[in-house]
Amino acid sequence: MAKHEQPTHERREEDRPAFERALSEYVRDPALWPVAIVALLIASTFGAAILLFALRERSWPAIAALLVLLFASVRSVDRDLRRRRLGPAARLVLGLWSASLLIAVGLIALGAF
Repeated sequence: MAKHEQPTHERREEDRPAFERALSEYVRDPALWPVAIVALLIASTFGAAILLFALRERSWPAIAALLVLLFASVRSVDRDLRRRRLGPAARLVLGLWSASLLIAVGLIALGAF
């Protein structure tokens, strides 16, 4: 970087991780929004099932899956927090956990689980 250039906090598209670039395609293109919504709902339902089986049924495979997902989630969010920003991947992870928790609570409230 030359002495007269100011550092910016914005990263170029090529400098962003591949996952963030792929995620941004789903946000930018309205034709992909239905696909993104369905994928988010499926992932949230899957997360809710893992939460319910791990915490209510005490299933060892579900507990192991929950621990792996928690480890990966904390690692992803921590990496962004060290950069002092909450990137798209970290926001997606937090949103999926929130949606999974809401679905799990809804299933319990409805008596479905």
